[in-house]
Amino acid sequence: GALAPAIERNARLSLATFLLQAGDKDAFSFRVIEKGNVKGRLKPPWLPADLARLGAARGNWLEENGIYLRKFEYGLVLVNPSDSSRTWHRSGAVIALAPHTVRVLAR
Repeated sequence: GALAPAIERNARLSLATFLLQAGDKDAFSFRVIEKGNVKGRLKPPWLPADLARLGAARGNWLEENGIYLRKFEYGLVLVNPSDSSRTWHRSGAVIALAPHTVRVLAR
């Protein structure tokens, strides 16, 4: 079934944060825990489409104005892990990220 919105947001933020540092041989796992008990794990086919189509990483992660980012073959992942909104500026574009959010920019 569908994930609860809060669980899906947390899973998306966790996956994007993982991708900031992941290497070719790393794997991602997300457990849903309620009151100390594991209620389940996210397994394929769960994977946000925009995060699934990034291709290979192109370099290491960077931090700019409190936003963490990493370039990939087919896009760019931006993560705002903070408790406040942040903006990212590039080539005249301004991208705002709310607290604890992810943005994927496709190439």
